[in-house]
Amino acid sequence: MLALLLPSCALGLVTPQARVRRGHAVMAARTDGMQSGETVPPELLSKLGIEGKRTVLAFFCRDDGFECQKELRDFEDRSQRYKDQFGCDIVAIRSAGKWVSEETPRKYPSLRFVVDDGDELRQALRMDIDQVRDRHTFVLDVQGCVQG
Repeated sequence: MLALLLPSCALGLVTPQARVRRGHAVMAARTDGMQSGETVPPELLSKLGIEGKRTVLAFFCRDDGFECQKELRDFEDRSQRYKDQFGCDIVAIRSAGKWVSEETPRKYPSLRFVVDDGDELRQALRMDIDQVRDRHTFVLDVQGCVQG
């Protein structure tokens, strides 16, 4: 059963908040952000240029962050397969700040980068912005519906 949860966990849709129930660890769903089955507002899809397209929205924090760079490399490595197999584009969304580098999009040419000025996109997707800006990933179908 754990193997079924790993892909969602790897995409950041499930967080490994382990609870113990009768000696078994249970994966708990994230409590912030849009949930599976909800539809992203059409104006947001339009603003991002992704209406009618399968898309991975990958939020990350810092261009120079170790974990973020690791995740971006992983998305870059998978981007051609996502496009060929699933007709899916990857949009990397980063928070505005002094850590935004013009070099980053050149390092990952298969990804499209967007800067989330004023956390507008994070707020639209109901992500918790009061905490440290962590990484989130949303998989959207052609109707803009969040998939698990």
